[in-house]
Amino acid sequence: MPQAPLRIRSSRTTRYRLLRRVRPVEHSRAGYRVNLRTIGHVLAYVFATSLLIFAVWFYLTYRIGVVPPHSRSMAPTLKPGDQYLINIRAYRRHLPKRGDVVVFRVENGDYLVKRVIGTPGDWVWIEDATTYLNGRPLREPYTVHTAENWNEPAIQAVVPQGQVFVMGDNRDRSEDSRDFGPVSIKDILGRAERIIFPWNRRCTLDTSDAADSPHR
Repeated sequence: MPQAPLRIRSSRTTRYRLLRRVRPVEHSRAGYRVNLRTIGHVLAYVFATSLLIFAVWFYLTYRIGVVPPHSRSMAPTLKPGDQYLINIRAYRRHLPKRGDVVVFRVENGDYLVKRVIGTPGDWVWIEDATTYLNGRPLREPYTVHTAENWNEPAIQAVVPQGQVFVMGDNRDRSEDSRDFGPVSIKDILGRAERIIFPWNRRCTLDTSDAADSPHR
């Protein structure tokens, strides 16, 4: 004999039990979506805050300098059109050191960029395109000059306190402390640290202690 079809009885109790099993799953998925949204908001807030802190720090620490098209006094270290970072907080706690490339203000309000050769108390002597520091010739691999073109008289100077003796790396085409004397440390805007443009010249400027290492 054929069997009667199986009937499943539905009641309010059965439906209620089924809903109780399904609803927690729906609530958990909704909570998962809410958690992802919250995490996204937190990450966006952290990123925006970090970006703001970096922008404030950068503004308080750096300025951007540009080498004028006609200026070649710091070649080949800095060439016309180079854009570079100036650390304006570099000398808040210590004095400039030999070899630093510094940006300073002159009497007419313009800014020049040169390299520190002598610090307070140093004896600088320049003769026949050779620079002597405290009686010993300096090792200066960053300079460009030729003794054949050198027709200036010998220069001797003791750097006063609170001042530095600066010269351009392109000695034949630089107007520097040989012409206007030592520079007051108070007039120094900051230390040039890195070329940022053009892209193919990006590098950290050579501020090594080469000027601190005279030939023996």
